[in-house]
Amino acid sequence: MNKYLHLFLFIVALCCFVISASVLKTFRGLYKLRFEKNPSLQIRTAEQFNENFSYFPNISASAIPIDGLRLAYYLQDPRLRSEVKYLSTKATQANPYLGYSDFVLGRYYYSMGNIDSALYYSKKAFDLWPKSIDNYKMYNQSLAFKGDTLGILSAYESIEDIFRDRTKYGDMFIKYYAFAKVKYLIKNYPDESHIEYANLKGRWQQIHEYEDGKITYEDNFIEFDTSKDLAKFNDTSYFVAKSNDSLNLFSLSDRNYKITSLLVRFSDSLKTLTIKYDPKSNQPESFFKKVD
Repeated sequence: MNKYLHLFLFIVALCCFVISASVLKTFRGLYKLRFEKNPSLQIRTAEQFNENFSYFPNISASAIPIDGLRLAYYLQDPRLRSEVKYLSTKATQANPYLGYSDFVLGRYYYSMGNIDSALYYSKKAFDLWPKSIDNYKMYNQSLAFKGDTLGILSAYESIEDIFRDRTKYGDMFIKYYAFAKVKYLIKNYPDESHIEYANLKGRWQQIHEYEDGKITYEDNFIEFDTSKDLAKFNDTSYFVAKSNDSLNLFSLSDRNYKITSLLVRFSDSLKTLTIKYDPKSNQPESFFKKVD
């Protein structure tokens, strides 16, 4: 009898040890993900994420699904795209009320310039958990890019029914409602087409060109050195590689770490470069004219 009792206690102790070690590993990974300041120790790839996280527990202390965090890294690696749907489903099963995997997908598609998909997923996330300021912001960004002022008003009215004393939502409403209205005034470039990589060389300044012919210049610059495959956004430099109309930006400290992709087009008649995603301004569409 004592032998079986000892065996049972040993198995229980072993299970407790394995669970504790798994929890410790995940919580150390969460700390590194959020607070690590040393670039060489930061988690940048799906492989590094899996090295720092276990598969238990499946949610963080703030109820964010771990697979939702993992999903963001898998989206950045073309080799792992086949796992995206599976991870999204697992994240939703872990916490079906937060809409976190939909938020991650919306943010990813927005960064890639696919605004229709970004709007679809950000709306799903917002509808599931409108209390999340991140869900509200992502949904408003997508609506503003579409120029959907009625959608922005509707989202704010639904927030007002829940929060009447949160100024962040009001400030965000004003910002994106104004951006959506400006979308109707900014000039379109119907002859946008492919631009050769070598023709990007030089210094470009951000502009706003309006239908009445007025042009305003922003204190925001991009400089391309195509001979060295470098791009400088104001004071931040990246390695750059062009593939068709996509411009991929890589970290200077790790050329294999892709930060984002830009969709670049050029209007020959108006000599204007369009960037569908700009990491400096966090806007999905920016316009530049060459100054040097």
